Amino acid sequence: MPANKDLRNAKLTVAILSGYDLVGVDLSQATLKRVNLRDAKLKGAHLPPWSSGLMEVVQLTGATGWVPANEDLRNAKLTGANLSGCDLTGVDLSGADLSGADLQNVNMTNATLTHANLKDAKLTGADLTGCDLEDVNLSSTDLKNIDFINATLTCANLRDAKFKGACLPLHSGLMERVQLAGVQ
Repeated sequence: MPANKDLRNAKLTVAILSGYDLVGVDLSQATLKRVNLRDAKLKGAHLPPWSSGLMEVVQLTGATGWVPANEDLRNAKLTGANLSGCDLTGVDLSGADLSGADLQNVNMTNATLTHANLKDAKLTGADLTGCDLEDVNLSSTDLKNIDFINATLTCANLRDAKFKGACLPLHSGLMERVQLAGVQ
């Protein structure tokens, strides 16, 4: 654990903090670009606001305590982030930019992703049961074997997405005005 818990003005670029104990550390105004926080302990840590743009291509695989207690990640800028295996159950990701993010094996049961950008995201093994995916951009995303049970896909952009083995809510009225051009 760092002796100084006030790292608000830190500029961390291409930093490896994998496995670090960052419990209670204040990084609220820090720049985190291409930072590896894999398996880091982040309980009580103050990360930059998710919508600030201060966090780019951050790897959070296995990191604990990083999701805010209120589950609010609205407008988060997590482009290219590695969130594989994280539990995002019920989290509000409305308007979030997760383009190119690694979301493999993520549990997003009942999450809200309205107006989110998941273009080119990796979603293999993700659980999207009951998700609100209204007006979400899933273009060019690999959605093979994804189960969209009770998910709302109204106005979703699914252009060029790969759906082999996916289970879509085709007969439930949850897929109105969906863009399906180029779907495989």
